[in-house]
Order: sequence, then C-alpha cells, then structure tokens
Amino acid sequence: MKILPVCLALMGCALAVEPVQLPLAIGTLKLRDGSVYEEAKVVGQDAVGLKIMHAGGTARLPYVKLPKELADRFPRDAKAAKEQLEKEAKEANAHERSVDKAVSKQKAEEVADEGDLPSWEKAPDPEGNPLVKIAALNAYISRLEVGIEKAREDAARNRERAIDARGKATVHSTRTDSTGQIYSEVRTSQAKLRRADTLDRRARDLDRRCRDAEKLIDLTQQRIKELEEDL
Repeated sequence: MKILPVCLALMGCALAVEPVQLPLAIGTLKLRDGSVYEEAKVVGQDAVGLKIMHAGGTARLPYVKLPKELADRFPRDAKAAKEQLEKEAKEANAHERSVDKAVSKQKAEEVADEGDLPSWEKAPDPEGNPLVKIAALNAYISRLEVGIEKAREDAARNRERAIDARGKATVHSTRTDSTGQIYSEVRTSQAKLRRADTLDRRARDLDRRCRDAEKLIDLTQQRIKELEEDL
C-alpha cells in the first residue's frame, strides 16, 4: 500500500526541472517578436530576463520575448521582476535628474567663464615737480605689471580647463534599448566642447590684454625717460 506514494514521489522528482548550468550555448535564438540572435549563449539571468552574448554583442532578453521552451527552463518570480523594474526605473529617473543638474551647472559655468576682462587705467598726469610725476608713473607701471601677472595666470588656468573640458567631452556608456538589448554608445558633449571654446577664447583675450598693458608700460617708460632728461 505504501509503494504507490513512493513511486509518485520519485516520478515528481524526475519531472522537476533541473537547474540550468551556465553558460548555456544556444546557437541561433529566435524571439517571439521575430528578432534573431546568432551564436547566442546564456551567461546570466535575473528576475526580468536572460543575459546573453551573441555574434553582435550582448543583450538582456525579457522572459516574455523568449521561446516558451527556453523560458520554461528558468524559474521566474513575478514579484521580484516587478520590484526590479521599479528599481531600474527609479535609477533611470535619478540619472536623468543628475544629468539635468549637470547641464544647469554647465550653463552657470559658461556664464562665469565669460567674466569681464581686466581694464587698464590710464597713465597718471600729475602736475608739479618732475620727480613727483616720475614716482607716480613708476607706481602706475607696478600696478600694470601686477595686473599682467594675474591675467597671465588666469589665461593659463583657462587653457588647462579647456583641455580638461575637451577630454571629458567624449563619454562612453552602456545602455539597454526597448527590446532589452545592451549596447555600447559613444557620445560627444557639445556643451563641454562649447565651454572649451569659451575658455580658449577668454585665454586669447587675456593674452591680448596683456600685450596692450605691455605697450602702455613701454609708453610710460618713454615718458619717464623724457622727464628724467629734463631734470
């Protein structure tokens, strides 16, 4: 009388699906929507679908798109799948907010990069003793020299920032399309390239302002020489 339950139990064990050993070579994989993957190999799985490698790269394929005989070989949990999709949606939204924040910051930096250039004061023309005039002109030259040094440091800093912006303009990322296929993407940030151009332009403008200041120094030194000759 006990033989039948034991036999049924053994039959149940035989009918149980054995765990799939990964990687699992499939060959040509045709999905329910007609998509075909050549040289497909299952390398992983999660609550949403299977992760495969194929002749064209890699992909994550949702269980609902897999052939039934393949999908049935993998245990599925609808609740876990829902939780995972919700988590991925939250991460995508967080990424979008982060991108928006970065864009806003980038625009603010571009405005700051367009700051005013140094404006050189006119040479003083005091009246009275030539020695007083010479002292005033020498002080004027010193102020110009300080301004030139600061402008050159600013120009060098802008060139370094331009190089850094261009280096970060190209972004390599991995994305998943609407079919679950994972692909690599190379994007160029036009905002970073524009910022690099702005920084380079400001550096050139600063160089030009420095040359203008050096001409003012030459003229002032000539004026000092004339005053000294009149002493």
